[in-house]
Amino acid sequence: MTSPSQLDPKTDRKDESVASSHIVTSYDDELNKLEALVLEMGGLVEFQLVNAVQAMMKSDVELASVVISGDARINALESEVNALSIRVLALRHPVAEDLRTILMTLR
Repeated sequence: MTSPSQLDPKTDRKDESVASSHIVTSYDDELNKLEALVLEMGGLVEFQLVNAVQAMMKSDVELASVVISGDARINALESEVNALSIRVLALRHPVAEDLRTILMTLR
């Protein structure tokens, strides 16, 4: 049984990453990789959004060009997330929480 100090007070669940110890560790690795890619992409999008707003507010053409050139990395991450999501769906047949998480990454 899990002690109360290990539970997340908001959800009453253990604080874990997306993967929750499957028998096949490579499945956990794929889910963790997917989570890391989504978090990286989200961080880059947030950074790009801040820079885009600053470029517009200050009419900074140079900063706007930097933002535009940064889109390629975000697009590449999106493609990688989509490919990994489809691979996991096809090969692992996820259910329940794993399925919901993977489907969320495709949005």
